[in-house]
Amino acid sequence: MAGSAGAEGARERLAARAEEVRAGFPGVAVEALVRDGEADLRPQTLPPGLAPPGQQSQEGVLAAERRLLEGEAALLRRRWPGPAVRVQVPPTAAPAALLPAARDAALLVPGGPRHGHRIRLVSTTADLLRHSGCPVMAVPRRGRAVRGRGGASYAAGMTSQRHLAELFSLDGLVAVVTGGSSGIGRAVAGALARAGAGVVIVARREAELASTVDELAADGCRAAWVRADLGTREGVRAAAEEAAGVFGEPDILVNSAGINLRPPMGELDDAVWDATMAVNLEAPYLLGQRFGPGMAERGFGRIIHISSQQAHRAFVQSGAYGVSKGALESLARSQAEAWSPHGVTCNALVPGFVLTPLNTRLSSDEETVAALARRTLVGRNGLAEDFAGAAVFLAGRSSGYITGQAIFVDGGFSAH
Repeated sequence: MAGSAGAEGARERLAARAEEVRAGFPGVAVEALVRDGEADLRPQTLPPGLAPPGQQSQEGVLAAERRLLEGEAALLRRRWPGPAVRVQVPPTAAPAALLPAARDAALLVPGGPRHGHRIRLVSTTADLLRHSGCPVMAVPRRGRAVRGRGGASYAAGMTSQRHLAELFSLDGLVAVVTGGSSGIGRAVAGALARAGAGVVIVARREAELASTVDELAADGCRAAWVRADLGTREGVRAAAEEAAGVFGEPDILVNSAGINLRPPMGELDDAVWDATMAVNLEAPYLLGQRFGPGMAERGFGRIIHISSQQAHRAFVQSGAYGVSKGALESLARSQAEAWSPHGVTCNALVPGFVLTPLNTRLSSDEETVAALARRTLVGRNGLAEDFAGAAVFLAGRSSGYITGQAIFVDGGFSAH
C-alpha cells in the first residue's frame, strides 16, 4: 500500500508558498494556479528594484529576464548536452520562462523569500520535473547586485547560494529509502527530502511510515510511503515496483533497513541466519539489481548502504549480523565496479554506536553506553541526525568521484 500527499496537498503547499513569496517580495503579485490537474506558482509582475539599473520599466525588466534566462539556458546546454532547453517569452506582460523542451515541463520563475532574487523551478504535476528529461531541478540565478536595506549588495551571497545549490541540492531527484521510518533511515530520508529530493520510504510499520511522511509533507517536502516485508524476495520485488510508481524511477537508493539478531554463535540457527541475510544483504542486492541498471542507463545514480562497525571487527556476539554487514560492504564495491563507469556511485556509511531502536538491547545498559561514548574521540555516542549531512553529500552530484568506499560516521570510534 502506498500513500502520498496528492493533488490537494500540492495545492495547499503552493498556496502557502505563494504567501511566503508575497511576504518576501512585497512588490511581486503571486498566484497559485491549478489547471487541468496541474499546479504551478507564477509571478504576475516583477518589483522594479530587482531590475538592473536603468531598466526599471516593465519592458526593461522583461528584457533583462530574457537575457538572464538565455544565459542560464546556454549554461545548461554546455553542462548537460542531453536535455534541450529553450527560453519562452510570453506575449503578455509576464516574466520569461526557461523550459526544458519536453511535455509537462515545469517553469523556472523568480521565487523564494530571504534568498535573494533567483530562478527556481516550480512544480507541475505531482513529481515536478521527473518526466521532462532535464537532470536539474533548481538553477539559481547568476549573482547580480540587489540592493537591500542600507544599500547592502547581496550579489556575493546569491552567488554563494548558487554554488551551494550546485554542490548539494537534490532538487529533481527521487530517492527510495528502506527502513526510513525510524532511526538512521528516518534521519536520512528527512535530510534527502529537505534537500529537495522526492522520497519514498519503505518499511514495515504503517503507523511510523505515515507519521514520518506526514512530518515531511508538513515541511513542504515530497514524500510517500510503501509498506513492505523486505524479508522475502517477493516482498522486496513488490516494494520496488510500488516505490518506482510513486515519483518515478529512483536516482538514489538508500538501504537502511536491517535486523539485529544476536544469539551466541553456538546457538545461531538456520532461521536466524536466513532472516538476517534476507533483510540485511539480499534485500539491498535485489533492490540494487532492480534500480542500478536504470541509473546506469540514465547516467546518474547513487546507492548508499548503512553498514556497521561489525563489518570490520567482531564484538558483542557479531554472529550473522556482522557477516551480513561485511558482505554488504563487499556488495557496494561490486556495484561500484559495475556501474560507476556509468555515473552511479555506490558507498557504505559505517555508524559507531548510535542510539536507535535497533540498539535497544545495548542502549538499556547505562554502563555500556557510557563506555562506548568514552571510546569515541568526540566523547559521545552517535545520534541518527549525525548521518544527515553525509547522506546528502553522498546522494548529490558533488560526491561523483567517491565510490566503492566505506565512510565511517562514528565520532572517531574506529580511529583507535
